[in-house]
Amino acid sequence: MAKRLVGGRDVRGRVLRRHRKLRRQGCGALRMVMRLLGRNEHIAVGLEAKARQMHANEQTIILNLLMH
Repeated sequence: MAKRLVGGRDVRGRVLRRHRKLRRQGCGALRMVMRLLGRNEHIAVGLEAKARQMHANEQTIILNLLMH
């Protein structure tokens, strides 16, 4: 399995399309959760970006949002 690096590329510099797709989907899900919780959606974008750097999955991010 290719190691993910900053910018969504693997060790050889190839773009990880699956990772980019997950990032797009995760952002939409986070905005929806933030809207349901009555919080600012722009906060979700920052949290999503930070979580993706740590390669957290969508469910983990949403659970963390619900606990805060």
